[in-house]
Amino acid sequence: MGQATRTVIDALLKDQYLPPIVDSLPSEVALYDEFKKDSESWSGRQVIRSTRVGRNPGRGSRAEGSALPAAGSQTRVQQIIQARYCYVRVQLTGQAIKSAVNSQAAFTKALTSEVMDGAKDMYYELNRQTQGDGVGNIGVVEGAVSNTTTVEVDYAGASASAVSGEPGTRWIKKNDTLAIGTAAEHAAGTGVYAVVSSVTDRDTFVTTANVTLVDDDIIVRAGSASATDTSYNNEFQGIQAAAVQSGTYQNLNLDTYPDLRMQSLSNSGTNRTLTWNLMQQAIDEAEEFGNGKIDLILAHTSMRPEIIDLAKDGQRYIGTKNLDGGYTGDLTFNGIKILFTKDMKYNRIYFLTRSTWTYYQLDTINWMDEDGSILSRVSGYDSYEALMRCYANVSCDKPCANTVLSDIRVTLRAT
Repeated sequence: MGQATRTVIDALLKDQYLPPIVDSLPSEVALYDEFKKDSESWSGRQVIRSTRVGRNPGRGSRAEGSALPAAGSQTRVQQIIQARYCYVRVQLTGQAIKSAVNSQAAFTKALTSEVMDGAKDMYYELNRQTQGDGVGNIGVVEGAVSNTTTVEVDYAGASASAVSGEPGTRWIKKNDTLAIGTAAEHAAGTGVYAVVSSVTDRDTFVTTANVTLVDDDIIVRAGSASATDTSYNNEFQGIQAAAVQSGTYQNLNLDTYPDLRMQSLSNSGTNRTLTWNLMQQAIDEAEEFGNGKIDLILAHTSMRPEIIDLAKDGQRYIGTKNLDGGYTGDLTFNGIKILFTKDMKYNRIYFLTRSTWTYYQLDTINWMDEDGSILSRVSGYDSYEALMRCYANVSCDKPCANTVLSDIRVTLRAT
């Protein structure tokens, strides 16, 4: 490929395709427009923030003539937000690029298809990760697998794993490369590498070669050749990461400072019917124990009919129209917006104080062009590729001002 052709394609990628991809972030990534944005606080590849974990003890009323409260100060610790890196690789064959000389219209059509589909893949990943736990879990193996190609995974619609809220094969597609193993195996890079041949149902996929796995093995995305380079513990630390009840969250020790933990209303692993009282209790918990101000409710799309049915049963109004005449418009609860998304776990609802959340952007969606060109040659092939990337992470500076309501029964298709 001549330099002139490469220059033209680079200009198309940067000037024609990139702006609308970036502009579409708020509409394509569910939580992007809901949280504060910060691109100025980075110190190298991390953000270090002073987070309050205890009040000044030097306070209180005294009788006339009594000694004043002892002087004190706020207790603060460093919260460390590491940059996480998400990529999509777009590939063009030498033949497609050559066709640009003979038919610009045909080439532009092919380029548009590759780039915009790549952008959709990036949105798909960002949506899932901003709502995820940072681990990269896209599925959990259901039952042992012994030297075969058929793998069953936990799925909330199946009776055996209904309480888990797990996504089944929702995030697993044909040709995906996966690493499968225990947490220890992933940490050591010794998980089982697999390529998806087909997805046969909501709880089953088939691999191109036989695999041997154990029950509850974790499934994450892998590189193109092995289980060594994977997404394990490398994804954005989204909503579910901030909901952990023990251990650390972005350097905050929740065992040392339990008051920081997100409010949690569970039912000991037994799913129960959603009620208005449970939803109100979730709001009250965050406001009473975390000084929160809930202004966004986040739930899986399967919860929509559950909430609509609640409103009908209670003769309530939701959004702008009476539900007896059919629902249209936004759903709200006590004036709080309810956001439904396909990338949340099935059996839980999050009640969020948006002011406690920040989307830290080291580099928003962009092309890698540090060597002077967006397109680079694929070694050993008559192809060129462009690397789309996003350097960012999600953080909550006050998890206790939010609530997770879990163990909620939802009706799903079995498999």
